[in-house]
Amino acid sequence: MSGLPTNAAEFAQVIQGVVSPDGATRKQAESVFEAMQEQAPDEFAGLMLQCLCGAPEDATRTTAAVLFRKSLDGTLWGSLSDGAKAGVKSGLLQAVEQETSAYVRRNICDTVSELCMLVLSGGEWPELLQFVFTAIQHQNGDVRAGVLRIINEIIPMVEDVMAQHFDSLVAAFTHSVQDSSSLDIRSAAACAILTSITVFEQPAHRNVLCNLLNLVLATVSDALTQGKESVAQSVLEGFAEVAEEAPRQLRPVLDALVGAMVQIASHESLEDNTRNIALEIVVSLCESTPVMMKKAGNAVEQIIHVVFKLLLEIEDDDDWETNERDEDDVESPEFEVAEEALDRLSLSLGGKTLLPIAFTLIPKFVQNTQDWKQRVAGLTAIAQMSEGCAKLMKTQLEAIVQMVLQSMADPVARVRWTAINTLGQMCTDFGPHLQNTYHESILGALVRAMEDSCVRVSSHAAAAMINFSEECDAEVLAPYLDGIVSKLVSLLHTNKRLVQEQAITAIASVADCASSSFATYYDGIMTMLKQILTNANAEEDRLLRGKAVECASLVGLAVGRDRFRNDAKAVMELIVRAQHGEMSADDPQSPYFIQACGRICSCLQEEFVPFLPTVMPPLLAKARLEPDVSVTDALDGGAEDGDDEEDSGSQSIVIGGKRISIHTSVLEEKESAVSMLCTFVSQLGAAFFPYVEEMSRLTVDLLGFAFDDDVRSYAAKCIPPLIRASKGHFEASGEGIAPTQQLFLYLLEPLMNAVLNETSLETLAELLSALHESVVEMGPGCLSSQHVQALAQVIQTVIKDKRERTERGAQLGDEEDDDEETTFKREVARREEDAVDQVSDVCGALLRTVPDLFFAHFAEIVNSTLPFLEPTHKDIHDRKLALCILCDIFDYGGEPGHRWVPQGAQAMMYYATDALPEVRQAAVYGLGVLAAKTGRAFEQYAPAALEKIRASVSSESARADRNQESASDNAITAAGKICMMYGTAVDAPSTIAGWWLPYLPVKVDKAEAPIAHGQLCTFIEQDAATVLGSNNERLPHVLHVFASTYNTDLSSADVNARMKNILHGLVQRLGGDTLTQASASLPEASRQALASLMA
Repeated sequence: MSGLPTNAAEFAQVIQGVVSPDGATRKQAESVFEAMQEQAPDEFAGLMLQCLCGAPEDATRTTAAVLFRKSLDGTLWGSLSDGAKAGVKSGLLQAVEQETSAYVRRNICDTVSELCMLVLSGGEWPELLQFVFTAIQHQNGDVRAGVLRIINEIIPMVEDVMAQHFDSLVAAFTHSVQDSSSLDIRSAAACAILTSITVFEQPAHRNVLCNLLNLVLATVSDALTQGKESVAQSVLEGFAEVAEEAPRQLRPVLDALVGAMVQIASHESLEDNTRNIALEIVVSLCESTPVMMKKAGNAVEQIIHVVFKLLLEIEDDDDWETNERDEDDVESPEFEVAEEALDRLSLSLGGKTLLPIAFTLIPKFVQNTQDWKQRVAGLTAIAQMSEGCAKLMKTQLEAIVQMVLQSMADPVARVRWTAINTLGQMCTDFGPHLQNTYHESILGALVRAMEDSCVRVSSHAAAAMINFSEECDAEVLAPYLDGIVSKLVSLLHTNKRLVQEQAITAIASVADCASSSFATYYDGIMTMLKQILTNANAEEDRLLRGKAVECASLVGLAVGRDRFRNDAKAVMELIVRAQHGEMSADDPQSPYFIQACGRICSCLQEEFVPFLPTVMPPLLAKARLEPDVSVTDALDGGAEDGDDEEDSGSQSIVIGGKRISIHTSVLEEKESAVSMLCTFVSQLGAAFFPYVEEMSRLTVDLLGFAFDDDVRSYAAKCIPPLIRASKGHFEASGEGIAPTQQLFLYLLEPLMNAVLNETSLETLAELLSALHESVVEMGPGCLSSQHVQALAQVIQTVIKDKRERTERGAQLGDEEDDDEETTFKREVARREEDAVDQVSDVCGALLRTVPDLFFAHFAEIVNSTLPFLEPTHKDIHDRKLALCILCDIFDYGGEPGHRWVPQGAQAMMYYATDALPEVRQAAVYGLGVLAAKTGRAFEQYAPAALEKIRASVSSESARADRNQESASDNAITAAGKICMMYGTAVDAPSTIAGWWLPYLPVKVDKAEAPIAHGQLCTFIEQDAATVLGSNNERLPHVLHVFASTYNTDLSSADVNARMKNILHGLVQRLGGDTLTQASASLPEASRQALASLMA
């Protein structure tokens, strides 16, 4: 105890020292403070309370409250004796009541709230609740305000207790939120009311609380009128919480709320944070309850107008044109918030709602010749809305494209830059349709823009070329390559680093798109890249070197291994030298080098193996990086107290009163490294074996990495190729499957646990895919009965979770369904569908490898999905899952699966004409499987099934889009299978000649196409006269099918050979003149294809 304070005065000096600006004083005080806390916790707590309650200076008492709160958050509480704990609890409550300074009391209340989080859940502080319900009536208004703040913090932890005193609580809230003597009391009550709305889920409770919302809203107005923005912000944050968690509870005040928030957001004299929270509230409401907002009078129109007003708040910057980089200047916070808001609004509300409002403003803005800010705002709006409103904007695309292209010639450089930025975004959101339709005008404009006198504009044109190339087909780009490459090369010769960096990246993207067509430019481009890598050695050139390496790898990948081999090895040697030179952790070259290694590996394949000993150690080290996580008290604030989170490279969330912050740069490094490791093991196969054991251990660890979905996804993707690498190695060495079986079982349990714990649908799909692929790779006998039973439990849990998500969605749904399919809805549906598809794939894998065990452990699951096939069951993902599981059972399950033929046949016939292509495709595919695999069990259903298929392919919507075409392709092959299997029982000759043949060739579903065209060959081989007709009237169409599919991805080697044999047989039987005459009406390309067929 020597040297530690023994009384309150000495301890006060320590407290003051802890916050001293003098470093030496502060360090010494911190040492004493920490030593006493560790060595004498009871005495420490007692002296802390004495200072908190009795120090004469407000600053000392405030500091004591803050430090005490932080200490309680650490290990102190667990170190205290029971007597000391009782003293702390009573002392804090006494301090709340007796403190004379409102500011100090606020900090004491925060300390009480901190202690509540530690002890209330265990029922260790019953005196607190007694104190709260007594002190809420205290004559001192500051005490009442403090108690209301405590209530606000503890309600989520003691909801049940508070519910028992609900009437008293509401009475206190009602009285306090109207207290004209103190804005602090009103605001504290307002925050507690809003928190209570999110906590109390009973409709009766919520209805009572919602009756107070007008009073809460009035508190915000009064706070702003009195210039107390921090008070208003605290209440607005409560509204934001309700808007996210219980948005429909705001319906009683929706009109008033939207009006107030729009007014606040547009008020330029208010603080940025106040305006941003107000806008966040209405945008969040649009995201969580789009239908409610669409029905709320002119609410959406008000929101759009204020967003456009905020887009005009662009800062004048005389140096804009000369800034070296786009990121050197940042638009006003209002502009950036408005950009994000418009993007979110378009995704949630959709084009039907947004475009009629927005496009009353956009043309006026873009065509305003007097105000360049309006032109920038209008173009920015187009860019921000194009993703969410793509479907409807596509109908007006030509006019929009022309508007943007005209703006690329604007006299103001910032407008030209914005137009190019908008065009780049549109290339992404409307690609490849935009590129296919407007390639000539867009590419011409971009090439001209690369000649712009403003460096930032010309470099941004090169950046937009990247957007164009990424969503473009090679044949569209090919005619323009000379002009594009020439212009990009000229940009490389400028002395502006920004322009060079963008030009290099654009060349890489163009090469990636053009693929083998880029070979013409390979030597010239690679020579320039080598010059950059040789000569650009200054520290400020590091990013340029990184982009040059990236470009070299993409160009090499485009032209292929034979052309790239020597240069690839030279680039790898450069990367190796750089790594040996101990690159700094923040070296901008590093991520480019890592990605380039992956591409070069993909290109060189086994020739990359000699580089593994050099590149693997740093990659493995990066993959093992632990996230830089900090946990702080949420009451201390977050990014607003320091740098903005985005600027500081961190993200944070608040959970249970704690702010958890994580530095994203570490996550990005880790994710990039794991991605490359996944590439290596996938590309190198058995050659990767020396690293399989280490990589497997790492993969198991990464499956549980909670901080990044993508890391877990890449870890899942590593598992099947790891198994393949092991299998290939041991098969080559003659050691058989046993060692790989051991590896498979080592990975299986962590993989199943990861599936059970996963919350991201995208990652869940990857985990299930890894499970399915691994089982297929291992083959029959890889799983014991115990394993299959465990897998059954996993799949059952996944299906159960899926149903719960659906039910939660239905409970949160609006009273009327929104008939607009927004981008957000489509994305959610896509993720759900991907996960569901993988569930059925896992079942299929088990049926292929352990069918007997599947039926022993999965029959209950199969039966539990059958109700999904009832027409009254509305969830399409459930329906598709049930259909796909039945398809796999009939395909791989053999006779034990025939027990489900009646249910399966009836359901598949019913849904063969479903309006949704994914359901229709699963149903008609299943009918084909039933015919091909279940024989007599399906025979009685075959005629009716054929009629259903005919109805399916003849409907008006059967070819409405590619998804419907794919479903129709599956229907055609299913009909072929029924005809092949049941022949005269289904009048196959009439079916084939009457309506089946005219639907050929099958073009969209590349997996089904060779099957369908093989079926045609079979029918001709069996009975050519029936197929061709008595007068060979169907011969021209057969020749058309053959010519359209021969030696394409719509055929196969076997089908190609059969087509050739059939044609030679027809020539012998019918004569060459007959075939020549029959082919006369075909296009020249088809006749040439036939000539090669008959050669």
